[in-house]
Amino acid sequence: MKQCIALRAIIRNSDGHVLIIRESAQYTDGTNVGKWDVPGGRLHVGEYWQDGLEREVLEETGLCIQNILPLSVQEWRPVIHGEELQIVAVFFSAVSTLTNITLSTDHDEYRWIDPHDYQKYTLTKELSAVFATYIQQEHHV
Repeated sequence: MKQCIALRAIIRNSDGHVLIIRESAQYTDGTNVGKWDVPGGRLHVGEYWQDGLEREVLEETGLCIQNILPLSVQEWRPVIHGEELQIVAVFFSAVSTLTNITLSTDHDEYRWIDPHDYQKYTLTKELSAVFATYIQQEHHV
């Protein structure tokens, strides 16, 4: 089993909407084709976590993020190319002043949604719990 650290961001724009992106069939390491997720990916060995998160968000969306705060930790164990992985994912909330998205080929669609509407979308398995935490924390800020 190979272990990985993944970093993901719930990105809020100035209207209070958050970004979701849909995994495309072109993503060869994907296990959630057609499902909605938030931007992010695996941390490279030796890479600082914030650099890794900012790199992944930029690669997948073209956005720069700020006001990065920890939100939730999740774990999943997919089998990719016959190899079992343990992925420990740290989710963050973040802000972007831009809303123009340039998707990577790993994703085929994006939407800015009201975070309270997350249940209207077919999300990756772990993401519903993260949205619930995000909404709960939103009311305590």
